[in-house]
Amino acid sequence: MSSPISTLPVELFLDVVKYLRHHDLAQLARVSSQYHSLIEPVLWTHVELHRFSLHEDLAFRPLREQEAALQRPYQCPEHMPTRETGAHYPVWGNPDITRWDLEQHRTAMLFLDVFSEGTTVDRKRAERLASLVRWLCLPVNGWTTYYDEKMTDTWNALAMFVNLEYLEISAYWRPAKFLHPFRGAHIPMSMLKTLKLRGYIPAEFVQFACANTAKITQLQLAIIDTPIGSNLPSKRGIPASPVDPEDETEEDFDHERIAPRPLACLSPSLISSFSSLEGLSLCRPCEGPPDNEDHWFNEIYHSIRSDEKVLKEWASLIRSTREMLTHLTLDQRPVAYEDAPDGMDSASWVDAYCNGEGYQRFVAIVLPVLLEDAEWPALKCIRIFGFESDAARDREDSVDMVQKLQQRFGNGVPILNGRGRWMLMWDDSGEIASDGDILDSSRDVGDDEGGEPSVWQWGDGKVWGEWKFGRRPRLG
Repeated sequence: MSSPISTLPVELFLDVVKYLRHHDLAQLARVSSQYHSLIEPVLWTHVELHRFSLHEDLAFRPLREQEAALQRPYQCPEHMPTRETGAHYPVWGNPDITRWDLEQHRTAMLFLDVFSEGTTVDRKRAERLASLVRWLCLPVNGWTTYYDEKMTDTWNALAMFVNLEYLEISAYWRPAKFLHPFRGAHIPMSMLKTLKLRGYIPAEFVQFACANTAKITQLQLAIIDTPIGSNLPSKRGIPASPVDPEDETEEDFDHERIAPRPLACLSPSLISSFSSLEGLSLCRPCEGPPDNEDHWFNEIYHSIRSDEKVLKEWASLIRSTREMLTHLTLDQRPVAYEDAPDGMDSASWVDAYCNGEGYQRFVAIVLPVLLEDAEWPALKCIRIFGFESDAARDREDSVDMVQKLQQRFGNGVPILNGRGRWMLMWDDSGEIASDGDILDSSRDVGDDEGGEPSVWQWGDGKVWGEWKFGRRPRLG
């Protein structure tokens, strides 16, 4: 005798099972071949491999409602502490939540092993499963792989997801000797509409992911170049200066510490071919204290060449897409050494150093493009973070960007100005010191909101099940 649920119409069956957790769905898929054929697409269509609430926790306060509206398909943990059991502390001060992040890093790399050459068991099945995925958001090359010397095939595995509509990657640094180079792909991601790339991602993969410029409507780029470690603990490798017809001089990396360097990836032809872009979000590291300040923590070299290249890329992107853009977000993060001076947190660091030389280069290269006498027919909002805090706007080195933009666009286009955050770097490796999303560290979350708890959605005595924003019911 068949079970009552097996007699339901397919549409009703799927409406019932969407309330189940991932684990329950996986168990149910093993009951019969009929269940398996129905449930497998449900499991694979939307894949989010960050811990519950991570993106909402890390978003700047003005962007949190927008982030929550995405209703990300998080996989909720079985047990989440309430505020009374420690959730009122910042996320990274809570060992349970830290373990969730570590577990998600491990899970993400195991997930990619299914599609990686050398670890996949059934190539044809892997290709079929990859073709089911429409939404993919995950950290790659994370903490759990840092001391793992096996070869990983991150970028070629990701290229298998040819039917993606949404792709978001937070890439940690992994030495090239442990990472297969990206070989390119014969099939482009022709359905991709939203692309968010952050961290240490090779330029070749960025170009591959951006190739279908006619369909991409949302683009976020925060690409970081190969880190260069300190010359104190051991001999370090210095990357060769790239060939640049406009600059024949080699870059001087003969310094004790090298700050994270932004990486410009897009060719002029690629930039000019975006035809549907509505949302553009760009982020880069920039200088902290100026060279003339005699501080022990100021011995960090910043690549002017890298900064100028990425700012020129920003200017070209903005100029090429302004006729279609509805939202523009620009984010610069002053770099701080991991042992920032006592009393300096992200908020005070940005207040002190947001108007440095990187700010001046932005004013010289990008701001004039924003102020040009050109049409922005669809623009609804400009959001800037880390350029001019309230404490810094009255200084001599500030040009009052907010006022200039308000005068240029009038009252019809709101200009949202946020303090922003710093970017911490590790001294020995030169990498970004991050432990949530690749751009964010344990000491900056919440600073821009006056120390508000990181798990910001919870009320007193409430548990994760009473999260106030909507999400996919089957993951509740």
